[in-house]
Amino acid sequence: KVEILQSAKYDLFVKDLELGPPLQSMFVREDLGRGYRSVGWSESGHFHPFVSGLTLYNSQRYLCRETADVLVMREGSNFRFWPTMRGRIFLATLQEFLTPESPWRFNMLPLSTDRLKYQEIASHRAAIFVQRWLAAKMTLKDLLVMEIPLFMPGPVMQSSISAHNTDLPGYGCAMQAVSEMHAWSWPICREVKLGFWMNLMPSFRYPHIQHFESLIDLVSQLSSHSCKSLDRISARMQRWNRALLADDEVFWRNAILALKVWAEPAAPAAPLQEPDATE
Repeated sequence: KVEILQSAKYDLFVKDLELGPPLQSMFVREDLGRGYRSVGWSESGHFHPFVSGLTLYNSQRYLCRETADVLVMREGSNFRFWPTMRGRIFLATLQEFLTPESPWRFNMLPLSTDRLKYQEIASHRAAIFVQRWLAAKMTLKDLLVMEIPLFMPGPVMQSSISAHNTDLPGYGCAMQAVSEMHAWSWPICREVKLGFWMNLMPSFRYPHIQHFESLIDLVSQLSSHSCKSLDRISARMQRWNRALLADDEVFWRNAILALKVWAEPAAPAAPLQEPDATE
């Protein structure tokens, strides 16, 4: 809920906004990395505030069951990891860790045409999400707001996955390696270029995502968690989300206030009175 501050509070912004043309619009970024990476370079000199951008329309929340499956979430429509050879091997190998005695299974959405409702997603034991593109997707926002324990690749594994992105210039290393034809260009790009942007990506800025660096690491972490420990992770996500939404509410209140103050027309000057003829 966004409440616009009373008119008496407008003076707080007048001293900073009294110069320049009327402010009619404001760019707001919900992804720090994408804002600087894709379009931020062409908009230098402009002020772009960042907000968490959690999805407010999703009211479903996580509920752990010991026998529930672990969800392997599919990506969006572009720049996907799962259709690649490495993605297929990842899924096939993940299935090999299961035994007839395993208390839970993997629900492989990348290999299915099923479209799950939010309630069905939130009822899984945990979620695995691997994306090739470093920028955020709405899928990640939905999983975070549902507070389901989320397992994603760590920085080393993620950089090796994203380095193969050839679909969009500047978001991977494959095009650079092909064009330069230097043997050292690939590891330099992967470790230096992508490693730098990794710190700005939402999957590493959100503090309660669980990271893994290999399939063995992933399965080891999943098998070591009971519903009790997974509920603790979910509770920490809930507290963090509440803090993010509270911070966003303050921003939107101030942003609307600033737009209103700067766009208000100045009061017209009082007309000059003609002097009295008797004076």
